[in-house]
Amino acid sequence: MKRFLKRIKRNLICLKNAQKKSARIAISVMYVAFFSFGLSYFLDDSEDITEILLIIALFTLFIDIFITFCYYLIERSNYRFFAFHKYDDELIGDNFTGFGKKDNIFAEALDTLFDKKVKKALDLFISLKDYELTESEKSVMYFYIARCYQLMGYFSNAYTNYETAVSYGFENDLVPLFMSRCCSDMGEIEKAVEIYNKACENNNEYTAVFRTDIGRMYLSENNAREALKWFLEAVEKREDYSNALGGCAIAYTLIHDLKNGEDYYKKALLNNIPNPDDFTSYYKKIQASVVLDGKSSDN
Repeated sequence: MKRFLKRIKRNLICLKNAQKKSARIAISVMYVAFFSFGLSYFLDDSEDITEILLIIALFTLFIDIFITFCYYLIERSNYRFFAFHKYDDELIGDNFTGFGKKDNIFAEALDTLFDKKVKKALDLFISLKDYELTESEKSVMYFYIARCYQLMGYFSNAYTNYETAVSYGFENDLVPLFMSRCCSDMGEIEKAVEIYNKACENNNEYTAVFRTDIGRMYLSENNAREALKWFLEAVEKREDYSNALGGCAIAYTLIHDLKNGEDYYKKALLNNIPNPDDFTSYYKKIQASVVLDGKSSDN
């Protein structure tokens, strides 16, 4: 029943938005019609003005209804059948589902964020602090503020806002993953590993991605041997498999084991690693650098 009521509310909001868009066109049509009538009336005053006005009104009404319906279909097509929010409905839940100003701002901010206008989205999310929000709405607001900061590269701000979101009760397995990545980008690998261990204890659904993430963190610190341990564990458990294979290829190459590096490179390609061209370019650069060192374990 609750989902059904949310669906009705979303349909009404879509209809309201469609009516706003349609009204501009309907008014323009009405002005054009009155202008045309005015010309014909002054040129030929034998016309019945009442009849003409009635025709213009009915024509404008028909145009308004037709265009409203078209805009409504376009608006509604952006939402899943029972979803209230256009994006991340499972994250946002029952928050910001009203007809008020704060709900409109949140919807606009979400659209702006997914349109990759992150700075503008951040400003809109921050502006919600001026409104009276529930604890749950605050948790969602701070989550998206954190996400914006993370996408903009302000990892310390992002981490702090993720913590604030959690303090207001925001719960989702993505939060530890994003917080771990913030730690990585701040060079705090031990803290990232601590978050990973806690996530494993809580059966986080993204633990498979955590392992390769931490492997990449150690690679960024030029600690290929420690990175290799994490990548090999991920391969063994078939977690984030193609990326784990690619990580092994890079790590083995960095420790001058070119044979294993080449083997895992081929396996990564065969298992459809994302962005294979970029991966190949990066792998070949690492390989060339190691060959120039002349310290291959194959020698």
